[in-house]
Amino acid sequence: MVWNTAVYSLVLHFLCIERGFSFHPCHLRNSHRPNRSRRRGSIFSPTSFQKRTPSQLYPPSLFANREKINSDIDDWRDFRAKLVSRENNLSGNPNLNTPTANSSGWAYDAGYLIERGSLVISNVETTLGCHDLNQPYFHKAVVLLLDHEDTEFTKGILLNRPTDLQLSDEDIFYLDDDGIPEEETDTHESNLWHMNFGGDIAGLYDEKPMIVCLHNVTRKNSLDGSSDDMNDIVMKDVMVTSHHGARALVASGDASPEDFFVYFGFAGWDPGMLHEEIKRGSWTMVAANAPTIWNALQTQRSETNLAQAGFQMWHNLMEQIGKGNQDELGNELSHDNYFSDLMLKEWVNEMCLIARDDNEEEDDDEQEWMEKQNNMETVVADATNNDDDKSHDSFSMDEKIFRALEAAQGGPIEVGVVVRGSSLQPSPYMLQNHALHKSTVVVFQEEEQFSVGLILNIPTNETYTLMGSDGNHIADMNIRYGGPDSAVYVDEDEDEKAASKDSPRNFIWLHCNAALQDLRIGAPLQKDRLAGIWTCTESQAIQAIELGLAFSGEFMLVEGFVVWEKEPGGAGGVRGQVFEGNLEIVPTEPIPDIWQLLMSQTRLSLETLNDNIQLSHDAWNLGKKDKKKDEKVIQSRHVIGSQVDVSQIADDAMRIWQVIFLLPFKDRKIFSKLTTDRYRVPPNKK
Repeated sequence: MVWNTAVYSLVLHFLCIERGFSFHPCHLRNSHRPNRSRRRGSIFSPTSFQKRTPSQLYPPSLFANREKINSDIDDWRDFRAKLVSRENNLSGNPNLNTPTANSSGWAYDAGYLIERGSLVISNVETTLGCHDLNQPYFHKAVVLLLDHEDTEFTKGILLNRPTDLQLSDEDIFYLDDDGIPEEETDTHESNLWHMNFGGDIAGLYDEKPMIVCLHNVTRKNSLDGSSDDMNDIVMKDVMVTSHHGARALVASGDASPEDFFVYFGFAGWDPGMLHEEIKRGSWTMVAANAPTIWNALQTQRSETNLAQAGFQMWHNLMEQIGKGNQDELGNELSHDNYFSDLMLKEWVNEMCLIARDDNEEEDDDEQEWMEKQNNMETVVADATNNDDDKSHDSFSMDEKIFRALEAAQGGPIEVGVVVRGSSLQPSPYMLQNHALHKSTVVVFQEEEQFSVGLILNIPTNETYTLMGSDGNHIADMNIRYGGPDSAVYVDEDEDEKAASKDSPRNFIWLHCNAALQDLRIGAPLQKDRLAGIWTCTESQAIQAIELGLAFSGEFMLVEGFVVWEKEPGGAGGVRGQVFEGNLEIVPTEPIPDIWQLLMSQTRLSLETLNDNIQLSHDAWNLGKKDKKKDEKVIQSRHVIGSQVDVSQIADDAMRIWQVIFLLPFKDRKIFSKLTTDRYRVPPNKK
């Protein structure tokens, strides 16, 4: 049964309920953190958190009546649950697993009813979308709504993204209004807080992170269960407080750290956004009571294999509301969205397995994964030894240190230098910036505050009609994706950097034609080197074509670019990307051959996608700087609990990115089916 939204709207109107955390509306954005290698047993320095208590988040008059309001709401929750149970019993539908009047824990599909204390559970979608690439943590997610107002921001926390990170009281401190750390009197070094990922807003790596603590602790001086200034009631027997409030409850002897489920960050929706996503089929709204929620959380806490990413909680709740067929269908068909499962597992591996000790006991899947990881690191260490420099033979140098030395010895990275996406495994672009995976990029501009690069290897499905000086049609030029930014940073006094002013869009024209270079048509990107990649204007390209000096297919038309910001003092930029191992410098010798391969690519479509990507990979392979080093194959590894190599996931993530962002939606549906077929595996391989 789906609860009648109109009926409950009347109930809300009758109660005149006001509710909601007073957060400023903000957009849900992608998870962000600095590039870093895997942290193993790392020690976290104290992290600054803003102290927020419920009394600061609510108007005093509203907060004073909070327990009365929530009591009324909970009465209606139980009443609705009984109605749902009665109707399902009368319907005689054996496929519905719904609440009974006497059950301690209940949950049911609430239709479009969005309210504080509800669960928002993600559905398995049949069409791949940007969430599969940029927000994999929302795949098979269970979100508890802490606040909802139709005309304001909706806030929730993900319940099923546990991490292996534990923070002590001393790891967390609070700042006053002047930004000065406050003196804390209730810290205790033995207090350890098990951290969970709660969402992509105000997380650990944000400037102003936030910790939310879920609990059911009644203060000794408040045995009647009434609210106080340390707690806010989400629903009956489910309360939320800040970490500062949780620590105070522990210091007073009312609780221990184990009584809390601690989350960093939260998820959010702008007004109307969640409702639209529910209508689209992305989410199921679930009404549940406290025993259901606490049972799910306690069961998850007892699990030792964090790499499973909270799948079991999602599966159990879907079973409870009668939608277990979503997962059963996946088992029968080898999982419609198995790629999404794998991306989620890799996200968990990168973002949630933060402080795992290599010496701890692992389950079979993780043990196999760690053995492959150790083998890979051994081969990488061997590959980074320079056979021509005997000083490297006496010890195994850490890869990152060696890469830093190599970058430092390479001198400045100038405009015109070609770089390529990292060859490291796993790819640093598997979970973010997918267009840079196995990319070929030319440095287009170097400024004090940033570097600008043009991606050269991604044709789009758009064309630009090139007209001659006489107004006749010359060619339909394929437009290439140069990067996510669209406003060109150029110095208009420098023609060699200027995008054509007579183009209706900000296109950048490039060529690598030796005859045109001899005739000085255009200008070299690298000023002191006449060979390599040149830039020109549209009118110069038209003139060269009309004079028979070049064909239209010898010019590359790029729209957009990539910006890498620099820190004060010049650190960062494209050089910083090379230092981090995200980019690698391409030697000058193979650039003409790389250019020819890329110019063989055609307009993007589902039919040309794989051929274009193969040519892109061939060009990327030509860009190897040290052929001898690259002959030593760096072993990859499988995604935990699967037989799928991470290199395959990274390649497919880049392929899927092109389909989602560069092709029409109808092609995305067709491609989703092809991707499903690609990942068909027996259920026991999941």
